Amino acid sequence: MARAPQPWMDSNLVPAIRREIDDIFSRSLGHTSQHLISSAVPPIETFRDGHEYVMRLDLPGVDPKEIEVTVSGDVVTLRGSREHHDKQESWDVIYCELAHGDFERKLKLPWGIRIEDIKAVYHLGVLELRMPAPKEDLVHRVTVRIQKANDE
Repeated sequence: MARAPQPWMDSNLVPAIRREIDDIFSRSLGHTSQHLISSAVPPIETFRDGHEYVMRLDLPGVDPKEIEVTVSGDVVTLRGSREHHDKQESWDVIYCELAHGDFERKLKLPWGIRIEDIKAVYHLGVLELRMPAPKEDLVHRVTVRIQKANDE
C-alpha cells in the first residue's frame, strides 16, 4: 500500500513554517509578534557605528517612493510593498522564495533617541536609518559582593 503524502512535506507549507519559527524566535528574544505582519517581512540588521545607531532593511525591488517611515514614542514603523513583476502572469514559475506584497515592521528604538534626529536613506535596495546615540551610556556594571555564611 502506498504511503499518503505527509502534510509537512508539502513545499507550500515551507514559507508558513519559516514565518512561525521566526515568530517563535522573535518572541523568545523579547519582541512582540506584531512586527511580523506579512510574508514579505524584510530582514533587518541593527548596530552601533561610533556615535550612531544604525538600522538597515533589505528592500530590493521596493520602490523607495512607496516606503513609509513613522515614529511614535519609542517605536519606528516601516511600511511598504514589494510588487509582483508585470510579466509574472505569463511566467511558468518553477520555484520562488521571493516574498511579494505589503509589509510592516515595528521596531523599538534605543533609549534616549530623539525622533527629530532620525535620518532615512534608500540606496541600492537598502533602507538605512541613522540616529545619534545618546551621550549617556546606560550600561553600568554592578559589583557582585559574595556573602559568607557567617555574614549578616
